[in-house]
Amino acid sequence: MDAQARILLSRTLVTQGRIRDALQELECVQQSPVLDDKPRAAAWAAESLARMELGDLAGAVAVAERVRTADGVPGDHPAITLALAALAIVEELRANLGHGLEIIDRAVRLADQSPQRWGHRNPLHLARGSILMGLDRLQDARSTLQTGRRISEELGVRWRLPFYQAVLGMERFLAGEWDDALAELEEALELAAETGERYSLVLTHTLKALIALHRGELRQAEEAAATAERELAGTSSRFRTHWAAWARALLLEAEGATGEAFATLAGCWDECAGFGLAVEYPVIGADLVRLALAAGEPARAGQVAAAVAEVADRNQVASLAGAALRCRGLADDDPEVLRAAVTPTGAALAPWSWPWPPRTRARPSPAGASPRRPCPCSGGPWSCTSGSTRPAAPPGSRPPCARWGSAAAAAGPASGPGSAGPASPAPSVRWWTWSSRGCLVRESTVSGQAAAPGAA
Repeated sequence: MDAQARILLSRTLVTQGRIRDALQELECVQQSPVLDDKPRAAAWAAESLARMELGDLAGAVAVAERVRTADGVPGDHPAITLALAALAIVEELRANLGHGLEIIDRAVRLADQSPQRWGHRNPLHLARGSILMGLDRLQDARSTLQTGRRISEELGVRWRLPFYQAVLGMERFLAGEWDDALAELEEALELAAETGERYSLVLTHTLKALIALHRGELRQAEEAAATAERELAGTSSRFRTHWAAWARALLLEAEGATGEAFATLAGCWDECAGFGLAVEYPVIGADLVRLALAAGEPARAGQVAAAVAEVADRNQVASLAGAALRCRGLADDDPEVLRAAVTPTGAALAPWSWPWPPRTRARPSPAGASPRRPCPCSGGPWSCTSGSTRPAAPPGSRPPCARWGSAAAAAGPASGPGSAGPASPAPSVRWWTWSSRGCLVRESTVSGQAAAPGAA
């Protein structure tokens, strides 16, 4: 098979999520003794992206640098922009978000100058959108993802459309707009069925599982998580596929298998650490701290909190700072640190602050009744005296509800964000505070005169 045919085959394999098989084809291309500079550069650029997907970040950087320095490549905009995209994503995965944004912005400018915009056939706006999400710039992320989707349609690169749609769903998920996220994800599945693309399926089904889980729809969450796991088992690891293990761990916890949940999430963390995927630390950190403490592993909890803090210090992003405070407060059982994690700014911008729970008031339970486990996103304290008004949050920011439970457990029933103030007299009731993933962290009796935080 000639070099160009192997390059085309590698692209087809990527659409199927078969990254490792694609990498083997690209390595065969490099062995050709009669390879010209242009196809060699194209193969190197594609190889750098494949290595990045498989977690070989150092190898991805080394191959991408060959493209940038090779003779005869300066005018090859598609190869150079793809190599720059790989470098930018490596920086994102290493949690160097500002540097990653600088690199991908350079790639976008170069693609704008390329003949017939051929440089834009590469996933530049996907990379840029993902980095902007990490920087809390959700509206900018959505705009660049929509731009990339439109350009892909105009250039006829239809196989990328399902993944653009899935990442748009991810942005809505992080923004707390669950219904919109599900609409985007369903469209992603339709596009995947239409084009035959499978690359996006793990992310799409994992996001559906997480949304269902945090809505308390455990059957639907299990179905979506199992689908994501089957898809991943038949393909290769790639962008955000570690979230499948995160969803599985939370499902295990919801089923009462806390030990298995800890082992699953700890294994996910260790794999991310082994590959250098520091960007995932704030995502799974707080859940792993909780589960480590429940498993009697305080040292592990402290190590995780320290790693998240290092990522936050390196990036100076409000959401990452909130994640670090939350992990540290949980690990140290420190009410003041937990309270700092739910300040108006930190609460609104904290990462993985799950969307608003349903606008319903909790019902009083008779004495002696066992608390009914809410959906794991019920991050605030709920009682029969709760109001139904959301606390204000900056437009486009991430909702603060996942920060309430821990802080309320530390600071008392009346001190959570959005406190509704004293309620009308009512009989004393049992009152529970849940962590951001549905873990009971405080149980008390509240009189009718007690203040209660506002419910979403």
